[in-house]
Amino acid sequence: MPFSLALANIGYTAFIPNTISGLQLWLKADTGVTLVSGAVSAWADQSGVGDGNRNATQSTAARRPTYNAADAAYNSRPTTSYALASLSSISTGTWSPALSQPCTIIMAAHNSASDVGDASLLDGESSRVLIAAKVTSRFAEYFAGTSVITSTTAVSSPSIIAAIANGASSHLYVNNSQTPVANGNPGASGLDLVHLGCYSGSAGAGNFDGTIAEVLAYNTALSSDNLKSVFAYLGAKYGISVS
Repeated sequence: MPFSLALANIGYTAFIPNTISGLQLWLKADTGVTLVSGAVSAWADQSGVGDGNRNATQSTAARRPTYNAADAAYNSRPTTSYALASLSSISTGTWSPALSQPCTIIMAAHNSASDVGDASLLDGESSRVLIAAKVTSRFAEYFAGTSVITSTTAVSSPSIIAAIANGASSHLYVNNSQTPVANGNPGASGLDLVHLGCYSGSAGAGNFDGTIAEVLAYNTALSSDNLKSVFAYLGAKYGISVS
């Protein structure tokens, strides 16, 4: 029988991400996770938008992410783990409406092993959003349909990664909410759905070995103050040093 996990977030900070207006997706591994034989079959959106297509599922048992109830690398908080060998991933349905630019996507995640090619932490159907990265580098990257914004900042250990998608004023941040690790114009694509752990939901395309603890998406380019608040929340929760 499936086991539904719902735990309260307490003890790390009084800030709650939905106090910032425009929250469109909120997946957190301590709430709304449905387990079957220790693997994640469903992950329910906590944003309050009310669109059931923002819930993530994986119907193929062999490709389900594994669940860590108390991940030591993430301050003993729950996380979901992805393995290249099993091509594990999980995906939402198609959103209505889609999330257009400007928008902000933030994750607590990392890529734990050197994979061949790109390793996708989060992808849309028509735009790759956060990637960690080519072969041995595992540098954070961002793509929105036109070009890749590439950093030289690795996400090979637990990290807070954020992409502010806003055309030519797009920015990529890792563990520092005030100073981007890369800037540029990655394209105009937004998100019509979310795949975690692969490109476009395809088995064998962009899968990676690593961990995802939390995912947030807003329908605006967050201000520096709001971005700092979200980084502080995630950093305190998962024991990640941020600024």
